[in-house]
Amino acid sequence: MRLLPRSLEYRKDDSPESVGTRLAIWTRDVIAALRGVPDVSYTTVTATDLPLTVAVDGGGAPRSVLVARVVSGTVTATPGIEWSHINGGFRVDAVYGITGASRLMLRVEV
Repeated sequence: MRLLPRSLEYRKDDSPESVGTRLAIWTRDVIAALRGVPDVSYTTVTATDLPLTVAVDGGGAPRSVLVARVVSGTVTATPGIEWSHINGGFRVDAVYGITGASRLMLRVEV
């Protein structure tokens, strides 16, 4: 799969038909590239009673879940989470690098 659309430069010997064809190919490539961009949302969770179940808007399966920001809690090392897929969202199984009552802002790619 191509990550970026083909070039759309004008050539001196172009006919209107060849320009139209190249424009149609370029448009198709742009649409395909944009379909590959994940939806990203942010959700704040209180990670005191684990495992914690989190629903995902749109019901898709997350590609990745990362700690975007520690809202509260004492950071003792690089913050991280252990998570797993569930129907309609994900489950946070463990939190690393944070002590005390922690609230985390998670970055979720679907």
